[in-house]
Amino acid sequence: MTVKTIESTPYIDLCELYDEDNNINGYYFVHEKRCNGQIICILPYCIHEMNIMYLLRYEKTPCWSTTENQISSITGGAESEKLIDDVQRELEEEAGYSVNENNFVYLGESFSAKSADTKIYYYTCCLNLHQRFEAEGDGSSLEKEAYCYWSYDVIHAVDPLVFTAYCKLHSYLNQ
Repeated sequence: MTVKTIESTPYIDLCELYDEDNNINGYYFVHEKRCNGQIICILPYCIHEMNIMYLLRYEKTPCWSTTENQISSITGGAESEKLIDDVQRELEEEAGYSVNENNFVYLGESFSAKSADTKIYYYTCCLNLHQRFEAEGDGSSLEKEAYCYWSYDVIHAVDPLVFTAYCKLHSYLNQ
């Protein structure tokens, strides 16, 4: 198997894969260098009046729209030795909740798309007993405009990670 980088930026590489033994003669995909192809996604929940509420993110994702914010997931790059450290950091940065690592539940993983080798690691936690503080963000201009909010449904989200996390969360809750 041979992987050749066709184009490179500080954040992503466009790659071409050849594997003669498996009859693959040029398969193109994107590799996210900024996070070594690994991202964490968190879908926290709480129980309110016997219903489940979800903590979602309202943010601008320029490749989807440069003018409008969209309903998205709480995500971040897997940058630490332990994924749970990244999960804790992103929930604090983006949502303003500090949660002990023992309160998180790992929901599994998926790939982001057939055109990328990015692996997504899904987590959840119940935030009923946690107090929210002012989320500081990571200092980026896009994150300064974004915020998290509680919702009873996820139907208006445009981020496919929300739906994957939602399905994984409900599978976990219904065990």
